[in-house]
Amino acid sequence: FKLALKPTHKPVLAYYDALQKFSDLVVTHETAVRSAFQSLLETCARQRGWTLVPEWEITRPKQPSVRADGALMDFLPRNHT
Repeated sequence: FKLALKPTHKPVLAYYDALQKFSDLVVTHETAVRSAFQSLLETCARQRGWTLVPEWEITRPKQPSVRADGALMDFLPRNHT
């Protein structure tokens, strides 16, 4: 699928504006810029009816869990019998 998102769209401009503000403050570490990227991902996710879940934990058998920066989730009805 293609996202309806162009470099001139408001969410993209807001993302770059936030990055510039952090750069002006000489702040470049990942945890500082994460919120700006999450906001952009949430905009993209909404186009598909998805939800961004930040800090998604992935459990693995016989291995330590890992934590992804986020996951894009769609709604799948659960069978409640």
